[in-house]
This record gives sequence, structure tokens and C-alpha cells, in this order.
Amino acid sequence: MDILEPHNPDFKDNLGKAKAFAKYAELEARLAEYNEKVEKLMTELSDLNKQAVTYNDAVKAAEEDLKNAKTNVEKALEAYSGFRRTSAIALSYIEDKETELAEAEEKVAAKEKEIEERKDDSKLEKLNSELDELKANDEVIVITGTTAETYLTEKYPNIKLQKYDTYANAKTALENGQAAAWANDNTEVIAYALQNKGYTVGIPELGSKDTIAPAVSKGNKTLLDWINSEIEALGKENFFHADYEATLTGTYGSDYEEKLVVEGGKVN
Repeated sequence: MDILEPHNPDFKDNLGKAKAFAKYAELEARLAEYNEKVEKLMTELSDLNKQAVTYNDAVKAAEEDLKNAKTNVEKALEAYSGFRRTSAIALSYIEDKETELAEAEEKVAAKEKEIEERKDDSKLEKLNSELDELKANDEVIVITGTTAETYLTEKYPNIKLQKYDTYANAKTALENGQAAAWANDNTEVIAYALQNKGYTVGIPELGSKDTIAPAVSKGNKTLLDWINSEIEALGKENFFHADYEATLTGTYGSDYEEKLVVEGGKVN
């Protein structure tokens, strides 16, 4: 019996079943034919025995036919038995392939889930952007000596921190899945998520707001007043937004412009 192996598992299963039923029907028809012939010959044999010894030749012929019929029936049964064995082997083969396919699909589904979790749904987002909801075994990466380390140590002492001295080591640890998140200055985090596909900013703001601004020597009120007045004047021109769009959109994107830009020296 030939076993076709098309790419569609449903097709293989239906084809195998169709062949099996067709073969079974053929054997059933043949068996019915032989049984009918046997019954007929048995009847004739009985009649001949009752009539007389003169019918011995006919009886012998009938017996020979009966023998042949029985032989044919046995061959048919043997063929049917072989067919059943072949069908069992085919079904076993199909079941093995179905099991392999199911296992492969599970692996693909698990990998797709892992990818989606890293791409579209960071662990911080899954935790509704609340550090308090981090699981007991989740850890957060920080750079030693940064405000993130200080803030998390003071405000969230129960969170396990992975501390690194360099950004390179912190980045490698995050990409290897050694921690649930990386806490850092928002400019660093936003730029990293934008430039590294598969990551997103789970908590845009955490802790107090700090700004980057020019500084003057203590007591130099003349220079301080001039700088403040210039910043206010530039704010009326929307200078800092225009400068951001011209120089920093590629680094931080446009979604965080209003959070990062301070116009006219006034923090919202």
C-alpha cells in the first residue's frame, strides 16, 4: 500500500481514511461473493448426496470448488489482515507526525510570546507601570552612583537591584534578560528604547523632576539676570522646541518633546 505524504496533515488523514474504507468495501464485496458461492455449493452437495451415488463426480467437483472457494476466502482474509496492519502503521506514522507538529507549534508559540513580550509589552508595562507590583524575583538594573540607584534604594528598598559600573555592562545584562527593567535618567531610557528595537519606556517619569540649565558663579546677579531674561525672550519665540525638533528628534523622538523641553525657563 502506498502512503502519500502531502504537506497538509488533514489531507494525509482524509486520504488514508478514504483508501482504508475503499479497500474494506472491496474486501467485503468479495467475501460476500465467496460466501454466497460456498452456500450455493453446500446446498448442491447436500442435494447430490441425497439423490444417489451416481452423482459422485459432481460431488467431487463441488468439493473442489468448495475447496477453491475456501482458499480464496482465506486469501481474502489474509489480504484484509495485511491491509489492517498496513493501515495501523500508516495511522501510527500520521500520529507521530501530528505529535511532532504540535510540539513544533508549541515552541513557535512560546518564542512568539517571548518576542512580543520584549517588543510590545515590556515588563514594566505589564505591571501597570507600578514598581510596587514587581514580582518578588524581578530585579531592576541601575548604574552605580546615579539618581536612579539612590531613589530606588530609599523609596523601594524591597526591590532587588543589579548594579553596574558601565552602561555597556548594564545594556548587555538587560538584553540577556537578567533583569525585568533598567531604571535610569529619562533621557537615557527614552533614547535607548528608541534606538534599540524590542524595548519600550514603561515609566516615563519617576521621582522628582530635574532640569538641565546654565549656571553662574554665586553672587553674579548681573549675569544671572541677563541669562534669565534671554531664556524668557527665547521662550516667546518657541526657540527650544524648534531647536529640539531640529537636533534631538532623532535621538528622543517626537512623543516625548513636551516632557523634555522646558520653554522660557518655566517647568510645567
